[in-house]
Order: sequence, then C-alpha cells, then structure tokens
Amino acid sequence: MRRKVYGENKLDTCQFCDKTATVQNAQGVPTCITHTQKLLDDKKCVCGEWMPVKTGKWGAFFLCPTCGPTSIKKAESMDNKGYKLNKSFREKQTPKKEKVYTLDELERLWD
Repeated sequence: MRRKVYGENKLDTCQFCDKTATVQNAQGVPTCITHTQKLLDDKKCVCGEWMPVKTGKWGAFFLCPTCGPTSIKKAESMDNKGYKLNKSFREKQTPKKEKVYTLDELERLWD
C-alpha cells in the first residue's frame, strides 16, 4: 500500500484479498464484492482476552477490554510473544525502593 498524498482519495483494500474494497460486510469491514458475506473472526489479544470487531467513526477495529482499541492491520500482524498494543498498558518494571531506616536502625548500623 502506498502513501496517501494531499489531494488524493483514500483507497481501502479488502481484508481478505488485497483487491480494492468497494463495499462493507456486515461488520463494517471494507471488502471487495466477492467477500461481502465473509466475516472476520475475533482475535485473541496478548493479554488473553478476546477482541471482537467493532465499528466506529473511522471504520472497523478490534476492541480488547483491557488493552483498548487496536486497528485491524495491527491486530493481524500481532504476535503472541508478550507485547501489548498500547504503550500506557505495557508492563513496566517498578524501580527498586531503597530501604528507609529508622533512627534506631541507623544507630545500630553505625556502632
């Protein structure tokens, strides 16, 4: 798929066969005429939840209850090797907290 340049129209491609999409199926996914009856299956997110297909203002997308929305293109290329899709939900390593000593413990350490 080539980059869209200012002044050009958006060209959708079929999710099943890379032809130019002219219609939408029952889920709202852009498809070619031959795949209008075909539906996308729900995907499993890396967190383990099932992502159903939803439609919105900007088209169809997958929605994970814990990770949030993701595009169809990103969900198709997703692998189950441990990354989550949204940066805000990535597992971050918590920094080690330094031990806070009381005055009595400090006095014992100095002795």
